[in-house]
Amino acid sequence: MLIEYKALLRNASAAGLTISEYIRSALRNSTVKERLTATHLQLLTKLTGMANNLNQIAKRANQAGCRS
Repeated sequence: MLIEYKALLRNASAAGLTISEYIRSALRNSTVKERLTATHLQLLTKLTGMANNLNQIAKRANQAGCRS
């Protein structure tokens, strides 16, 4: 917690703002991104697996001398 507070002080000082002004500015100018759902994570895992399979197929095709 102390590390975050020191970073907050440093950033506010660098911006020439009080801590309150810095926090208000950060809140006004920030956006919150929602976390990935379990479904999204499952889809990303499947997509990663498919990409790995495709890379293995391409590698074996290249080793066998297949050219397009």
